[in-house]
Amino acid sequence: MPKGSSEAPVEVATKDDVYTEGTEEFDIALNAVTAGKDQFENVTVDDTAVTTSITDESDPYNPNDPDTPNEKDNVNVKLVGVDTDVTEGESATYKVTLTDDAGTTQ
Repeated sequence: MPKGSSEAPVEVATKDDVYTEGTEEFDIALNAVTAGKDQFENVTVDDTAVTTSITDESDPYNPNDPDTPNEKDNVNVKLVGVDTDVTEGESATYKVTLTDDAGTTQ
């Protein structure tokens, strides 16, 4: 916390993934003061956790333009030939990959 302040923001980034899922939750809490506590006569830490709920973006379409999907929620499926030169009776091998539009494996 900056000197002379009585509060400071704490941000925890969440990931916008491509999966349809229920609400996820996580708890965050303070458990100790390690720096600057010598500036006060007494420091008491309230370690009560705060629960944060992450609601899935269940409708991947922009409500203002229902014909435009949200690109972050797009999943690209690609078929890659691994062993495609085979003799009769052998098995050809393929790999299916899933990525988002940024190329991140899903």
